Amino acid sequence: MPQYRRIDVPSPLTRRVKEMSIKVAQKEILRFLSAAEPEVLCISGRWGVGKTFAWNALLREATEADRLALRSHSYVSLFGLDSLTDVRTAIVEATRREGDSTEPREKFGDAFHRLKAYVSLAQRNAPPAIRDYIATNPLFLFSSVREQIVCIDDMERRGRNLELRDVFGIISDLKERRSCKVVVLLNHDELGDSAPQFDALAEKVCDVIL
Repeated sequence: MPQYRRIDVPSPLTRRVKEMSIKVAQKEILRFLSAAEPEVLCISGRWGVGKTFAWNALLREATEADRLALRSHSYVSLFGLDSLTDVRTAIVEATRREGDSTEPREKFGDAFHRLKAYVSLAQRNAPPAIRDYIATNPLFLFSSVREQIVCIDDMERRGRNLELRDVFGIISDLKERRSCKVVVLLNHDELGDSAPQFDALAEKVCDVIL
């Protein structure tokens, strides 16, 4: 299993240092994508530096070069998400699988949206016992998330009621129990008062921090 490593990428004081910083990050992301072992990679940088763009570009590059260790992946922004159910549902809904000629990801996406509509309707009209059962469906759907790459973005923009420890609980569960690889993208400078808690949790859960 990978050991905890902190990689502090130099600040872009000069063009040469900036280019070196990008290369360090690219190399680490490509290594992460090509290794099948469960792992958590955390990448912090200011807004606008291109973290999400770089992740998507390198994911596409690894896919086209057939270097993607796990074929299923999902991207989730925590912006505005306010509960663990929201996070779990977003991960399931965003799941894609590379290399399937029948394009099941589109079919799955359409079916998932229809299921959400049916669930919403049933929750409004069903008896209490049925509503309670329906409420567990996100957990049932989330149980299918295994051996895939999960990108969690915008942790600093999460909803007010979504606690950091709960998000890290999902991340730890994905890695330890579901053999997933998780990348966390955020702007650490915008965490505010929650930064110390984030640092403490990240040191326990993350294997590599850029």
